[in-house]
Amino acid sequence: YTQFSNYLLNSVVINPAYSGSKQGVELMATYRRQWQAIEGSPYTYSLSGHGLIKGTKIGLGGIILKDKVGLTDNLYMSVSGSYRIKLEKFTVNFGLNGGVQSHATDFDKVVTVQQNDDAFSGNSNYQYSPIIGSGVYLYNDNLYVGLSSPDLLERRGSEPGDLYHKKRHYYFS
Repeated sequence: YTQFSNYLLNSVVINPAYSGSKQGVELMATYRRQWQAIEGSPYTYSLSGHGLIKGTKIGLGGIILKDKVGLTDNLYMSVSGSYRIKLEKFTVNFGLNGGVQSHATDFDKVVTVQQNDDAFSGNSNYQYSPIIGSGVYLYNDNLYVGLSSPDLLERRGSEPGDLYHKKRHYYFS
């Protein structure tokens, strides 16, 4: 999962239970770029939206997130749903999400001293993996607490030269 520092502005990216936690529909676009003067510097952008289905306790949301660092390019697409339960002083949402992530490493862009270096030429790596996540979000007008894992599935490279490893992350907000 990408390093995402704008989660305070866009919580649906890290917690599917955030979907439907606000009245109306909320749409968000974010962009972040580090070290702009350096070629291949990291950047991340995301588009997301979520809302509560009118007259129900069900929230729906979706995100598209692209992350590029040097030779590595990640695209994350997910839809989420939540169920809202009103308590005496709080509201709690339980959420699930699912989608797909693509991961590409383009070794053809590597400039080597020796032309046509076999270690790099033709070794570009493209991987796809499913996304399944869950979360819980407890909130009222003065406080919120969330616990989530937007991607519960782990992946380890199964073939020699397979550099794509995916680890489970947990977020407490």
